[in-house]
Amino acid sequence: MNLFKSLTKKKAGGGALSGKLLNLDAFQLRVEAQVGEGGFASIYRVVEVRSKEVFALKHFRTGGEQDALDDALHEIEVLRAVSTCPDALHIWAHQVSEDGEDVYALLDYCQCSLPTFQQQHPVLAEKTIFEIFGAVCRAVHCLHSMSPAIVHRDIKAENVLLHSEGHWVLCDYGSATTQQKVHGSAAEIAAAEEDIRRHTTPAYRAPELWDLYAREFCGTAADVWALGCLLYNLCFGQLPFDGEAKLQILNGSYKIPSSARHRGFAKIIERCLAPKPAQRPSATDLLEATHALEGLVAQGAGGG
Repeated sequence: MNLFKSLTKKKAGGGALSGKLLNLDAFQLRVEAQVGEGGFASIYRVVEVRSKEVFALKHFRTGGEQDALDDALHEIEVLRAVSTCPDALHIWAHQVSEDGEDVYALLDYCQCSLPTFQQQHPVLAEKTIFEIFGAVCRAVHCLHSMSPAIVHRDIKAENVLLHSEGHWVLCDYGSATTQQKVHGSAAEIAAAEEDIRRHTTPAYRAPELWDLYAREFCGTAADVWALGCLLYNLCFGQLPFDGEAKLQILNGSYKIPSSARHRGFAKIIERCLAPKPAQRPSATDLLEATHALEGLVAQGAGGG
C-alpha cells in the first residue's frame, strides 16, 4: 500500500515524513512537522485535511526486526486497552506497513511535557499539583484495575503531557507489562535485570527492581513508588533520589525540604516511598488519600 504522497510545498520542522500526506484508516492527514524523537520512534504534528483537527503521529521504525515490531504493537495494544480512560493518552488509529518496517499510531496532540511546563512555572500552585498528580493517579488506577493488571513501569515527569484541551495525561506505554512476580533463579534474575534496565528510569525505579535477589514481589507497587517520586518533584522541583543513588533508594533514604509548604503531600510521599512494596498504598488508596487532602485544602483545614 502506498501510504504517502508528497505535497508540493514542504513544511518546516524536519523529519522524514514532514510535508507528506497519509491516509490512516478514515483519517486523511497532512504531516506538518516533527516535534519529538526518541529511540526508534519519531513524533509529528499532523492535521486532518477535512476537519482541520490537530493530532500527533507516532512513527515507529522497526528496521524489519521482529522484536521492534512486537514492541510497537505491544504499546498500541496497551493504548487501546486504556482508550476509555480520559487521563491516558488516546489512540485514534494505527497502521503497519506491508513490510513491517514502519508502524504509525495516531494520538491526541499535546501542548508540552511536564518538564517543559515546570521550566515555565518553577513553583507550582497546590491546585496545579492536585490536577497533575490526580490525573496520573487516575491513569495508573485504570491500568492496575485491568484484568490482568497492567504495570506502567516508566512513570516519570517526561511521560506526563499537557493535552491540547488543557488537561493532563499519562503517555508512553511501551514499557508496560502484565508480569508480576518474585524472580527465582539466577538466570531468570539476569534476564529480568536487563528487561528492567531497558524499561525503567533509574531515578524513579523502586527498591525491589534494583535488588531482585531480595526476592520482593515486583508488581504494581513499583508504579506507586514512581508516583511518590513524581509527587516529590511536583512539590519541591527536584527528585528525592539521584539516578545513581542505589543504596539511598534501597533504604528509602531521602529528605523532605524543611519548608512548611506541602505538609499534606509529604505524608502521601512518605507512604509511596516505603522501601517494602507491601507497605505502599494501592492506586485506589492513593486516589482516596489525594482526594481527601484536596478536600481539606479546599476547606482551609490542612496544608497541601
